[in-house]
Amino acid sequence: DFCAPKSTGNYTTFGDANFEERRNNYFSDADSLYGAPTHLETVADVVERIAAHYEREIRSLKMPEATKDLLVARSSEMLEALQRMEARYEADRPKPVSLGHAIDQFLSFKRRSLKAHSKEPMYFAHRLNFLSDFMCMEMGLADPDIREITPDHLSDFFELLRHLPRDHSSKPEFRELTPLQAAKFNKVRVGTARYPTLNESTARDQYVDKIKTFFSYCHKRYGIADPFATDFVAVPSFENVALDRRSHTVEEVNRLFAEAASRTDPSEVWLPVLAFFTGGRLGELVHLKKADIRTVNGARMICLTAKTTEIDDNGKETEAARQVKNRQSRRDIAVHDLLEAIGFVHWADNQFDGPLFPAICRAERPSDTASKRMVRLYKAAEIHEPTTSVFHSLRHTYRDLMRDNDIAEETADKQVGHTPKTQGRMYGTRFLRPKEVERLRSLEMPPGLDLAPYERILDMVLHYGRIVDKKRYERDLKNRSGDSEPSEGLAWQKSRTAVIPAKTRANAGKTLARTARLAPRVAAE
Repeated sequence: DFCAPKSTGNYTTFGDANFEERRNNYFSDADSLYGAPTHLETVADVVERIAAHYEREIRSLKMPEATKDLLVARSSEMLEALQRMEARYEADRPKPVSLGHAIDQFLSFKRRSLKAHSKEPMYFAHRLNFLSDFMCMEMGLADPDIREITPDHLSDFFELLRHLPRDHSSKPEFRELTPLQAAKFNKVRVGTARYPTLNESTARDQYVDKIKTFFSYCHKRYGIADPFATDFVAVPSFENVALDRRSHTVEEVNRLFAEAASRTDPSEVWLPVLAFFTGGRLGELVHLKKADIRTVNGARMICLTAKTTEIDDNGKETEAARQVKNRQSRRDIAVHDLLEAIGFVHWADNQFDGPLFPAICRAERPSDTASKRMVRLYKAAEIHEPTTSVFHSLRHTYRDLMRDNDIAEETADKQVGHTPKTQGRMYGTRFLRPKEVERLRSLEMPPGLDLAPYERILDMVLHYGRIVDKKRYERDLKNRSGDSEPSEGLAWQKSRTAVIPAKTRANAGKTLARTARLAPRVAAE
């Protein structure tokens, strides 16, 4: 009101003949003084500068001092009120949260909430580090504030995800690259030079959904706006459509068994028949130990419920739960009678304590190593078809085999480790009952199944307790004495017991003992 013109025109009441000119100059000076505050200043800082300028102008006017003091006092009261408001705002204003800090807190939460041996935190870390690298590149900041991530940033991230190679974590050419580098490397390649990318289900379930889970956590913990709550995050369609794996025909199984039985590596010999007769996953079968093959209620079982013995960083043995895919995978698997008939159980009983396939388990990634061996085996048997006819097809074949034998779905789920589809199937014991074990042990095989190639494997197991090379076997077969006649078929194994020579056992025991004594010394050096 002091600066506003009055219709009565009594500007000179304060004794200032040049008031109009001074008024215009005041606003001009004020615009240059506080018209463009910087982002480092608070509202109270700007108002304080305005009040100081205002006080100087008032003091320069020709008016009673009491009036000047009143106007300055009112200005000070306004300043104090604004400063109190600013203090409350600063106390309530959310603090900046860096993306790296949010990721660390989220992963720590996941490790506490999940089981000790769960791989989910590792998968989340891989996806979120990929996101962090991308955001740092896009924003040009070392560690951007999570509130600065917009739906457009996420849309660009998912667009780049379309180019991420499918096997970027295991292929040698990508091992030294981050996921961001691998995706950019593959983005510029075309035609046959381009590496296969993620299929639709893997990209959405293992990447998009995990990113959504992370932002939902940040929304609840830090109060940020969830970018996925709107429809502005564009998730593109991915190039590769997931192909359904198919079951094997009897002819394909016979060709696979013939090729497997011609090998000398135990993993190549036994893994195909184990998957065919039990429906087990490759990752489960590779890590089998001698102690897992047990007798339960008179029947041989593969017990994935048994705890495993591990050596910690201090060299102490500790018991830990077996790492499996999910809760239903922690189960007991019925062993078919034919697995015993071809010599697998005899072979397992005569192995040393520990993994049944130690050569694979010593690899950095046992499951990947086994998968590559099975691909080579399939190609040698000429039945390999990428994504459709692979080792996992044996699991599909076993499900079909159970359907042909009218096995109940509840029993089939228990055997192969599938989660029941209905609430009713979840009731009752989740482990196989004795009657179910008997049914599964005597499943009728499809007509035309040929196990003759495994007669040679059975003969080796009964005479040596292990699988030997072909030349030695044929040489020893000719020199056998009368009490060690060659086998007369699979039924012959019932009257024989596998034997490992005492000298062989003693030498192996000495080697293991010497290795145990040298291990601490080598580690110290």
